[in-house]
Amino acid sequence: MASAFRRHNPDQRERVHSPADTFGETAVLTVIHLLALLEDLAGVKPANFVDLGCGRGTTCLTAACLGIPSFGFEQEAQWVSAAESVANLLAIEASFQSGDFMQAEWPSEGVFFVVGTAYSEPMLEAISQRFSSLPGGSAVITGDWSLKAPGFDLLWKGKLPVDWGIAGFEIWSRL
Repeated sequence: MASAFRRHNPDQRERVHSPADTFGETAVLTVIHLLALLEDLAGVKPANFVDLGCGRGTTCLTAACLGIPSFGFEQEAQWVSAAESVANLLAIEASFQSGDFMQAEWPSEGVFFVVGTAYSEPMLEAISQRFSSLPGGSAVITGDWSLKAPGFDLLWKGKLPVDWGIAGFEIWSRL
């Protein structure tokens, strides 16, 4: 993975134009732990894993390595291209799309992952509103924010490591 991203430094000051351009990755072991918790608490393996703002695709690549078809949205096209090359190299079911995920069509079911650190409160409210149209059986994993969508039950809340320190995570389910 390092070679695929060698030319794509997330810490370059030139690439940061707004708070939404900030970068941080959720640790692989944190993703594995969150997905295991979800499976234990909900009793099912997710049909899909969707990361809204996937950065370099680590969460999607991890979920795909666990056998969960994964899809990541990211505004930085060069990161999408590099993540796709890693998925192809590993021969795993992970795909990526660049652009505004709020304007894109989302998979209709699965677990949705979003870390709210880089998003404004109005954006998080818009994401929550879109989540409220997800069908029963859907789940949402939030990092550094709390879901405010009707019809979801909080299954778990705790703190886990990320590359910038420790973050609060919550697992929500729509029964």
